[in-house]
Amino acid sequence: MFFFINLGAKLEFTLIGQAWWLVLLITLFVLVVKPIILIGILGFMGYRKRTSFQSGLTMAQLSEFSIIFIAMGISLGHLKAETLELTILVGVSSIALSAYMILNAQRLFEFLINGLSIFERKNPYREISVEQQRAIPNNPKIIVFGLGRYGARILKHLHLHQVSVMGVDFDPEAIRELRRQGLPVRYGDAENPAFLDLLPLKKIDWVVTTVPEWNANQALLHALNESGFNGKIVGLARDDEHAQAMHEAGVTRVVNIFNEAADLATDFLAREIEAQEKKVEQ
Repeated sequence: MFFFINLGAKLEFTLIGQAWWLVLLITLFVLVVKPIILIGILGFMGYRKRTSFQSGLTMAQLSEFSIIFIAMGISLGHLKAETLELTILVGVSSIALSAYMILNAQRLFEFLINGLSIFERKNPYREISVEQQRAIPNNPKIIVFGLGRYGARILKHLHLHQVSVMGVDFDPEAIRELRRQGLPVRYGDAENPAFLDLLPLKKIDWVVTTVPEWNANQALLHALNESGFNGKIVGLARDDEHAQAMHEAGVTRVVNIFNEAADLATDFLAREIEAQEKKVEQ
C-alpha cells in the first residue's frame, strides 16, 4: 500500500497531453484483443463460449504487478520515467473499465453471443466430459441451481431429511467441496439448454434457483421452458425489483431473503418480549 502511495505522489502526468492516443491504443488492446486471444485459446481447448468469455473478461486489465516491474526497470536505469506514467495510466483506465465489464458480463455475453460462436468447437469436449462424469443421483425430485452459501445449505438440509435432491453449479471448486462431503452435485451451466437436456427435468417436481443475478435467472427460466419442464419453481431474490421480475416470470414461490430474514428475527424478538412480560405479570 505504501509503495503505491509513494509511487503516486511522485508522478507527474505530463504524458496525458502528449501521448493520449498511445494510452488509448494500449488500453483498447488490453480490453479487447487480450480477452479475444484467451477466448480463442480456451475455445480451442474444448471449453464452451460462455466459459471462455467469462475467463477472458477477467483478464481485460493491466496487472498492478506490471507497475512494480516497470518501477524496478526505472530504478535499474533500463527504462525512462515516462514509461511508468504510461503503464499507470493504462493500468488505472483498464482496471476501472474492466470492473464495469465484469459486472455486466451477462449482458455483454448476450450481446456478443453470435460473434463468440466462432471461438467454440462444435464439440466442446472438455466441459461435456465433466458434465457427464457423474450419473444422475437416485432420480432426484428437486434440483437446486446455484450452490453458494444459501444454495449449499438448502442442499445439505434436504439431503439430511432424506429428500431426493441434486445440486448444480458452474463453480468447480464448490462442486469439488460438496462432493467431498458426500452430497449429490453436478458441475454444469444452468443457463445452457444443452446441459439442461442432460437432466431428467420431466421427472423433477421442484427447481430451486439461488442464482443472484436476474439476467442469469431469466436465462435459466427460458432454458427450463425450452427443455419442457412442467414442475414448480422456487426463486431466491435479494431485492424487491428482482422479486417482482420473478413473480412476473411465473416463478411459483419467490423468497426475498432479506425481507423474510427480517420478518423471522422480528417474530422471534416479539415472542421473547411477550414471554418476558407474561413472566413479570405472574
